[in-house]
Amino acid sequence: MLTDPNDTFAHAKTLLPQLSAWRRSLHQHPELGFEEYETARLVARELQALGIEFSAGIGKTGIVADIHSGKPGKVIALRADMDALPIHEATSNDADYRSQVAGKMHACGHDAHTAMLIGTAALFAKYPPTQGGVRFIFQPCEETKDANGDSGGKLMAAAGAATGVDAVLALHVTPIQPAGVVSYDPAVSASVDNFECVLTGAGGHVSMPHRTVDLSMVLGQVLNAIYSLVPRNIDPMQAATLTVGAVHGGDTHNVIPSEYRLVGTLRTRSSEARDRALQAIGQVVSIAQAIGAGCTWRWLPGALPVAMNDEAILGTMLASAQAMLGAGCVGGADELGLGGEDFSFFAKAAPIAMLYLGTKMPHGDHGDWHTPTFDIDETAMPIGTAILYDSVARLLG
Repeated sequence: MLTDPNDTFAHAKTLLPQLSAWRRSLHQHPELGFEEYETARLVARELQALGIEFSAGIGKTGIVADIHSGKPGKVIALRADMDALPIHEATSNDADYRSQVAGKMHACGHDAHTAMLIGTAALFAKYPPTQGGVRFIFQPCEETKDANGDSGGKLMAAAGAATGVDAVLALHVTPIQPAGVVSYDPAVSASVDNFECVLTGAGGHVSMPHRTVDLSMVLGQVLNAIYSLVPRNIDPMQAATLTVGAVHGGDTHNVIPSEYRLVGTLRTRSSEARDRALQAIGQVVSIAQAIGAGCTWRWLPGALPVAMNDEAILGTMLASAQAMLGAGCVGGADELGLGGEDFSFFAKAAPIAMLYLGTKMPHGDHGDWHTPTFDIDETAMPIGTAILYDSVARLLG
């Protein structure tokens, strides 16, 4: 096993052409959540070529692979997500790796995550652990959920992908920092609770509002309550936001509708703030009912729990980065804000940590996450590969 971080970095740099080839192949052929069949086949093909044993079909389309020394010791897991987004790519026409699938693209860097994890597996296949072992988790469907509200992380964790490991590590690319810089957030994921609110009442002709329950007026009161009750019921030092993402109701200009449907999301960074917000929502229902409307509020399945980075493991990943890139390579904290990440489900099995890897393009000619022009500086991929390898080496001891 490689134990000198600079030696590890040097070996990882030689993988850049292959890392780029893997990433570009995945980028050209993006697949949405739980549809990653060709993506999984590419991963399986490369693992097989490396002589690494693996199991496919975990959490529907996920893959779990192991390299074990045969000697007692810790087992450290590494996770990469594989799914793309339903976004039509608009990067430069000169990019020969543009998505070839209309309406789908890797706009969050999961293609790079997958390529780097294959690259890390390649390093471990050549320089295996001398004690304990390493597990590679290739996870589907981080961005969305199935009909039951389950994401890939939830299903893979439930299937035991991280059972028996001592830690689970991950990287996530960031367009905010340039290659050679890493950053972090104390939280791996904010809690995410999606909701549906349905307002009902007798509709009718706009000329006779007194014979109706004017849901448009009720809607205004409900929206005002949604955007005021949560911040006024939570300690202002606690991060929380409740947002309505869509409102559906009505068909024409001269009819008072009989139903409005609202959908949105609650985001918090502590269980205390989440509990307070959930309690405050009861007042929204009461306000609508007091005006004469029917109101039902439903929290949708698939909530993501709050999860925090394990400080010791995150510190190990930062130490690996600093050993290769210098003490000044850490660009700061608070990358996540109130973003959700289903990596948090693995925290039920073992301590977890996620590090952000700077991939900002040198000339800034790209968009942020989840935009049609998202792209990465591929020279960052050997850095990520080396950090993953060296972090595991440090944790294995």
